[in-house]
Amino acid sequence: MTDKPFLDDELDDLIRNSLLKEETPHPAIQAALIQKIKQQESGFKMPWWLPATIGAMQTAAVVAAIHVLLPGTLISHLATIFGSGMILCACALSGLVRKVWARKDADYSCGL
Repeated sequence: MTDKPFLDDELDDLIRNSLLKEETPHPAIQAALIQKIKQQESGFKMPWWLPATIGAMQTAAVVAAIHVLLPGTLISHLATIFGSGMILCACALSGLVRKVWARKDADYSCGL
């Protein structure tokens, strides 16, 4: 086959024909679908700080609940310490993931 890209109608016909058979799709179909998937951009770009904020709020809510239910106990003090550590780790990991995603986006935009 040639290396020129398929038209949408040709691609749809090939996909319909391949759905009627129990076999792996034609390599041209696979290549065209992979190319279309790589060309699409994400419809929703989540800010890197959003998961960290959500996790921090959940952790703070659990720590507050423990302080309300068991005030002044060892468990409430440990919850504060470990909760703070978890919040710091969530923020640090989210920032690290942001840097990794930025590198991946830069690599894909260069055509690698």
